[in-house]
Amino acid sequence: MARTDFIMDRPALKVYAIYYNPSDYPGKFVLRIWNNDVPEKKCIVKKTLSEIHNKLPMNLFNLGSDPVDKTIIEVWI
Repeated sequence: MARTDFIMDRPALKVYAIYYNPSDYPGKFVLRIWNNDVPEKKCIVKKTLSEIHNKLPMNLFNLGSDPVDKTIIEVWI
């Protein structure tokens, strides 16, 4: 039988998604943090991408943009 409880033993994988011009913040850059597949309730909203970059933790890796959702301009892990 396959073991499925091991996922609960691991810390959440934080993913930092940067959006531009999402429907809830038109014309703004938004940083949303995801813990595994669950978004945190708070997000960071700024006028420029460099302001959002200043809010990212150090030593993350940029995975690039989302080819499906064009509002996601960068994803960092």
